[in-house]
Formats: sequence, C-alpha cells, structure tokens
Amino acid sequence: VQPFSLRELGVITLVPQRTIESVFAFLSESFGATSPLVRSFLLQQIEGGKEVDSVFNTDDELARRLFERESDNPFAEDIITAQLAVQYLPSLLHPQDSDDRAYATVQLQRFVEKLHTALTSLNAFEKNSEWIGGVTFHYDTFLCLYRLVLGVIAVSPLADDAVVTRAAQELETHSSASLHPLCRRVLGVATECLTSGTP
Repeated sequence: VQPFSLRELGVITLVPQRTIESVFAFLSESFGATSPLVRSFLLQQIEGGKEVDSVFNTDDELARRLFERESDNPFAEDIITAQLAVQYLPSLLHPQDSDDRAYATVQLQRFVEKLHTALTSLNAFEKNSEWIGGVTFHYDTFLCLYRLVLGVIAVSPLADDAVVTRAAQELETHSSASLHPLCRRVLGVATECLTSGTP
C-alpha cells in the first residue's frame, strides 16, 4: 500500500520559523495598538520562563545536560521568539507618549538589574566550576543572558536618558566577564545601543 502524499491529504507544509514570524506580525499589527496583552506577550517572550538565580544554583542541572540527547540547535525556537519579540515590541511604544516612555524606563531598569545579577552570579559560579570553556555554552546560562541583553536593546531607545546612562555604565563593568562569544558580542551591541541611543 502506497502512503498518501501531503498533497493528497490536503496538508500544507510550513516552514516553522516563517510561521512563527507570521504569528508575531499578525498579533502586533492587528491587536498591538489596542491590547496591552500583546505587549505583555512580547515581553514574556523576551524574558522567558526561567528565573536568573535558578540557572547558577548547582552543577547538577548543568551536569545532567552532558547526557541529554543533542539536537542540531536545541534553543533555536526560543531564540527566534525572543528576537521577533525584540523586533515588534518597540513598534508598540510611542516616543511621544509619556506612559510608554515610563514603561520603557521601568523595563530597562528591570532588564539591567537582572542582567547584573546574572553576570555577578556567573562570575562567582565560574570561580568554583571546572567546566571546560565555561558554563555559558550551556542552554540555560546562554539563553538567560542572551534574552536579558535583547531586552535591554528592545526598550532602551525610549527609556529615560539618565537611566540609560546608568545602564550603560553598569554593563561596561561586566565587559571582561567570561561569556559565550555570542553573548559577549550582543553585550557589546547593547552597550553601544545605550551609548549611542539607537538600537
């Protein structure tokens, strides 16, 4: 018996990344101007669901990942959703709206505080860790740092200038931290974004 083809079954093949992008575009364009839920949704996609402190508690969780079944890119979809959220969130914030600027300022303070906590914890963790190449190459640590830096990039253009200046100074103190190369690059981009005032 020959199996049915996708065409015969009436199934439409989809490219996952393009499908996710279409969902973000539809939500932002159709409901972004009227529903605060879309803004909250985008912010959640940037932050993710894992708390910063839990990433650096013990070696056990990180060690367990040595024996997990590997995939080509285990956090590709998480990265895509975070990047798309960063792309669409600024379009829902208006520079002329004082409430939006206040919202961006509060979120920038939150992201920088969380990033400072994460990098401080990471530096302390690295001193007592025997992981070759450092723990930032592991799923949770890399994705946690990457999300937080993307959050800084997303909201900083509309945040209060004084807060942006303090945020840039805060991030520069971590420029010598032992980081995943991509995190180091994005941290540099975030610092440059805060300094120049453009995303």
